[in-house]
Amino acid sequence: MNDIDRRGDLVLTQNPNRGLDYIISLEGIVESATALKVRLRYVPDRNILCPDSFSRYLDSLSAMTWESREQIAAHILDDINNEVVARWVQIMLQVTAEPTVPHLVLMEDRQPKWDNPDLLSRLAKI
Repeated sequence: MNDIDRRGDLVLTQNPNRGLDYIISLEGIVESATALKVRLRYVPDRNILCPDSFSRYLDSLSAMTWESREQIAAHILDDINNEVVARWVQIMLQVTAEPTVPHLVLMEDRQPKWDNPDLLSRLAKI
């Protein structure tokens, strides 16, 4: 599946209040070699992601072959950056079953010059 097909599952709607910084959090599962819990947290700019489309998007990722969990996280981050264009975005992948070696992947990005430390400080720490 190419980038355009994969990103086509991400359906957007207009942000109802572009002047306000707020956090949206969505979660789902990617069935890779093992089930991976995916958490997306972002501060929207112009658009917000429709929650149902995020589930469909993760289902399409489950149908693909991945070399690593980091590769999955990087693709999700890239897709969200290209489609949603959030002010700030964070992707977290975590094995859902009890692994022999716990594995968590966290990737984060933000628009240049955007910062809201008061808002981000309210997020639960890993």
